[in-house]
Amino acid sequence: MTRLTRFLILAVGMSALLPTARAQDILEFPPLTGEYQVGRTAYHLIDHDRKETFTTRPDDVRELMIIVYYPAAPSADDQSAPYLEGLRRECLSTGNRRIGPFDWDRIVSHAYTNVPVSDRRKAYPVLLFSPGFTTNPVFYTAMLEEITSHGYVVVALTHPYSTDAVAFSNGRVINLNASGTRLMTVLSSDPEYGEQIGDHTLDVWASDALFALDQLQAMNRDDPLLSGRMDLDHVGMFGHSFGGATSAEAASRDDRILAATNMDGAFFGTVDDTGLDQPFMFMASDHSWPKRDEDRFGMSEEDWNAMYDGVYTDLEKVCEHASNAYAFTLDGSSHGTYTDLALLATMGVNSWIFEPMFVGHINAVRAHQVITTYVVAFFDKHVRGLDVPLLDGPSIDYPEVTLDIDA
Repeated sequence: MTRLTRFLILAVGMSALLPTARAQDILEFPPLTGEYQVGRTAYHLIDHDRKETFTTRPDDVRELMIIVYYPAAPSADDQSAPYLEGLRRECLSTGNRRIGPFDWDRIVSHAYTNVPVSDRRKAYPVLLFSPGFTTNPVFYTAMLEEITSHGYVVVALTHPYSTDAVAFSNGRVINLNASGTRLMTVLSSDPEYGEQIGDHTLDVWASDALFALDQLQAMNRDDPLLSGRMDLDHVGMFGHSFGGATSAEAASRDDRILAATNMDGAFFGTVDDTGLDQPFMFMASDHSWPKRDEDRFGMSEEDWNAMYDGVYTDLEKVCEHASNAYAFTLDGSSHGTYTDLALLATMGVNSWIFEPMFVGHINAVRAHQVITTYVVAFFDKHVRGLDVPLLDGPSIDYPEVTLDIDA
């Protein structure tokens, strides 16, 4: 079974979210547990030195949007930002998503738009985040806001042509096109070619991450909001699914990234051959729980286990040279547990994608708490350099976590 096979099986549900909310519901994510309130802003980045490979226009260069979450100091009169706003809401409210803007307005975000950065610290460490393939970063809002509340600037990347509905500040929108979706469809006809496409896409995504990091350095000099407020000597990266593979790949290319986390993503690119020197944490869903074939995407138990065996073989190669390596497994979780999907299901949003095969059996609020606690702990230790006993071994506070350590 190829890496692409494993990736497609893990990612298939993420590209077809079809929720509808009950009109009377107000949908609110769990309260933040960090000491900071959260601000949110966005930037349109243009890489004039890199040609766009997902279009045929010869003069097209690579562009992306980044959404920046940061420790904030809102005033008493400021209102928290909508879950979705502007063009992004319009795009994700139509087409294959089939959800109206009225429904989005019922989801309460914890972030405030463009408010001042908190003065409690001069500068905050930075974490880059890459989403799952085809998945807009908005569907990780609860996690990104919670991590930010613990004193990080979190920079969520979009990857045009393979992220759904990238809305630029100039009013242009880039949706998924054949260049992006062919990664999902080529498997049936030519798996080896599909894996080549996956490796190429990963190269683009990792380059997006490192270009964004370059731009953050410029912004830290002259941006009206963030100038001097980002500690770019202390940078980490994390991602989910294909974004998790991107996190590992980007870290392998650039030692400015001090530590990396892959949330349940199969590996592409070169990192499973070259290994990773930095501290690394792989956060796995619990592949042992499905008892029925339909909960394993129609796979037999033998094929299901073989798929995960392949992921862990690649993981061993990645971790072989890592200075500190952690393998985290959350009992009762599935691939979608790392997104907002399970939380949205508990808040009254209804969709077929909220079946256990996608979001797992674990309580969604508890899963959110556990995942964010371990992500913060990992970066507190390996980006901030703090003493974090939680990462020393099993914890009685988190009995649903298996943590294998290779220090």
